[in-house]
Amino acid sequence: MKRVIVAAVALLALAGCTSSTTGRGDTASGSAPSSAPQTLTGSPIPASTTVTPPASSPAPPTSAPPVPRSGPLNGFLVADLTFVGTQGWALGTVGCTQSSGRCTALAHTTNNGRTWRSITPPPVHVRIPDLDSGGCAAPCVGAVRFATPAIGYLFGGGASGALLMTKDGGAHWQREPGDAVALESLDGNVIRINDNGCDPPGCRYTAQLAKIASTSWQPAALPGSPRSATVGAALARSGSHAYLAAFGHTAGGAGDARSTLWTSTDDGHHWSNRGEPCPQGKHEVDSTALTTAPDGTLVVLCQDRQTSQKFVAVSTDGGSDFATGSRKALGAATAVIGAGSAHDILASSDDTYRSTDGGHHFSRLGSNGGSSAGALGWLGFASSTVAHAVSVDHRTIWFTTDGGTSWRAGRLR
Repeated sequence: MKRVIVAAVALLALAGCTSSTTGRGDTASGSAPSSAPQTLTGSPIPASTTVTPPASSPAPPTSAPPVPRSGPLNGFLVADLTFVGTQGWALGTVGCTQSSGRCTALAHTTNNGRTWRSITPPPVHVRIPDLDSGGCAAPCVGAVRFATPAIGYLFGGGASGALLMTKDGGAHWQREPGDAVALESLDGNVIRINDNGCDPPGCRYTAQLAKIASTSWQPAALPGSPRSATVGAALARSGSHAYLAAFGHTAGGAGDARSTLWTSTDDGHHWSNRGEPCPQGKHEVDSTALTTAPDGTLVVLCQDRQTSQKFVAVSTDGGSDFATGSRKALGAATAVIGAGSAHDILASSDDTYRSTDGGHHFSRLGSNGGSSAGALGWLGFASSTVAHAVSVDHRTIWFTTDGGTSWRAGRLR
């Protein structure tokens, strides 16, 4: 089975280890939203990407993480998911026993997400941007990736961001130099993306490579890296192919606010600048999310800047050319997409929607009635039939074994 990966790098890098109140990839691809001939409605959902904190963010606190609560995962809020085969890890937060607020938690599954149990939490703070209004104390992370059942990474970007690695399945974590706004492991190596600080008008992203479990990172050039008004970056991998998208500020109107796609065919050692991947129309169109399918297909979520209408564009040749789905298939609230193949695409806004014709039509799956995961904040395919998802409120981990036709909620112990 071809392994495929998508980094969550945008508006839904969940979790929170804060002392206030409330407080997410899959070794697969990830993100979801859509409907059929109708236009989807509903409030916008955060995209599945790691957010680059704005330059004006307040300086983060530096206190140590509160002592996490052991035992059942009551009130567990999911920040990120990662899978290696049938084993998975979920990073998130739970209520604290010795203080108020949220404490870091880590959950593990050995049966493909059917049941989850609490394991020793890492010594970090966890951030959920769409739930946490304040800063995140250092070391702060929002995502987790495992390369093997033993070797895994925790990472986050920004002033308080950090990078940690485990070599014993999460029992112990070692702080590594630097941080990352995106990281994916596949094909024997790890690619991490840094923003090198974000000052007006935006961020300049850089890529680094390392062998799995190595602490030695080598730079990889990103040709024509723009410094524009970016809102995040997403990294996805499939086979030896890697894809990096820096998303432009679609609310603007400047000519330099477009998104940029870089593609690599050799595990990130060399990159090509493809520019804006979304096909242009009467109005400017910007890409807002991307995902890969197990068959190597690359899918991009596109948005008309003037009408806010969204649609998907599909590439089966490594990002060189894209075929456009129906430009009226999705509404403005669509933010999360996932793909099992070039034809089978899932999307989420107020509910989960499925297309079996490459994005030309989408049909609604239901509303948490056993046939749908409902509104999602993250979605990733591990194979053409197996996928995992996180509900938009971060409280439920879903799984499907039939390509997204039916969903079941995992059980937290």
